[in-house]
Parts: sequence; structure tokens; C-alpha cells
Amino acid sequence: MDNHGFNTNQEFLDKSVYSLENIHSYEWIFGEGFISSGGITTAMEFTTMLNLRPGEHVLDVGSGIGGSAFHMAQEFDVNVTGIDLSANMVSVALEKAYKVDDKRVQFEMGDVTKRQFPLQSFDAIYSRETLLHIKDKVALLSSFFKWLKPGGRLVITDYCCRHDNGSNGWSNQFKKFVQKYGYHLLSVDQYAKILKQVGFGQVQVDDRTSQFLQILNKELQQLENAQREATEVTGFKLTN
Repeated sequence: MDNHGFNTNQEFLDKSVYSLENIHSYEWIFGEGFISSGGITTAMEFTTMLNLRPGEHVLDVGSGIGGSAFHMAQEFDVNVTGIDLSANMVSVALEKAYKVDDKRVQFEMGDVTKRQFPLQSFDAIYSRETLLHIKDKVALLSSFFKWLKPGGRLVITDYCCRHDNGSNGWSNQFKKFVQKYGYHLLSVDQYAKILKQVGFGQVQVDDRTSQFLQILNKELQQLENAQREATEVTGFKLTN
């Protein structure tokens, strides 16, 4: 992956997209423990799809600052291992883990594409908006399949492109955006094909564009309202 002039991809993330200042801004917008759209609402929806049972072990790939991991442990009584490449996000997650003192949740900083977990280590794997950063999705999804126990479940959400012909149908503006952040986007159908290719049996893929557009518009409105209220509180009027 292009490191955008930084020595490593981790340095690029921690000094730009996921600087501590940005992380706290994201959390202010999306809610305690979350740095992406939908916050706890979508976390509740998607973790329910894992059909978790007490005592199971979940791998949270791209665990961020821990919102989903803490939710799964508390709601389903499971053990969660969170892994993230960003040192800043893992640092914030560990601070939260220290405060809640929940031994069921563990976090580690690392590159999941280089991490080697023992075969059949997990009952479920969960990942939100992370795989767009990873170019070789076939290799990573193959690892997911190997790390899961027989009957294991996988739930992924990711930003996708609409067509299988890659960037050919993209606007120049969107191409520049994807290049700037080093994203590697697939279509929903391409994801389905790869999942079946690496061995997953019952594969279900959904295009959630409409749902997330509604969520984003709602969050944007809330942000604009908050900014307006802040301006009214801190504003002042000068008179002669």
C-alpha cells in the first residue's frame, strides 16, 4: 500500500487519518467508542448477525477504539480479541479497557495481513470498514477462513464500488479521493466471489448504500445542529 510519503502505513494512519485529534472528533460525532458512521446502532445490528453464544471467541479486525468489541463482550458474554494497525486507536481502546476492567476484551496493535493466528482459533470474525485499506483481499479472507472453527461465522462491512470494472466508471474526483487515501475497492459481487473462492459456504451479500446514506444525512444534520448551537452559545454582539 502507498504510504503517502511516510515510512510505514501505520505512520501514515497515526499522523493523518487517525491522529488523536481526529479520533476524538470522530468519537464526538459517532458516539462513545466509535469512529465510523452508524456508531452503536449499526454495531448492534451487525454483531447480532454473528449469532454469538456465551464463551465464544471473536476476532475484531480493525477494532478501532473498541466500541464494537466492548458491546459484544457485554451483550453476548463473549471473549473478543481486537487488532488494529493504528497505534493511536489501540492506545485509546486500551485506556477504555482499563476503565471498564473487562477481562473478556483484549487489544493488540498489528498488521492483520502479517499476523499468524493458530488454525481454528475463533468462533466468529467481525470487521467494519477495514478491508478497503487492504489490497490482497484473497489472502486475508483465506486467513479468515483458516482461523475460524468449523461452523464459524464472518460478518464484514466495507465501502465498495458499484461495478466490477474497477475505476473505469469512476469520476476523476472519486479517483483522486481513492488514490489520496490508498483505498482498494471491490464491488459487492466481487466480494461474494472471493468469499466462495476461499471456501466460505453460505455467503450472503447486501448493498446497504441506501441505509448508510440515511445514517450519514442524519449524522450530518446532527453535526450542523450542534455547530449552530455552539455558535449561538459562544456568539456575541457588539454595539456602540
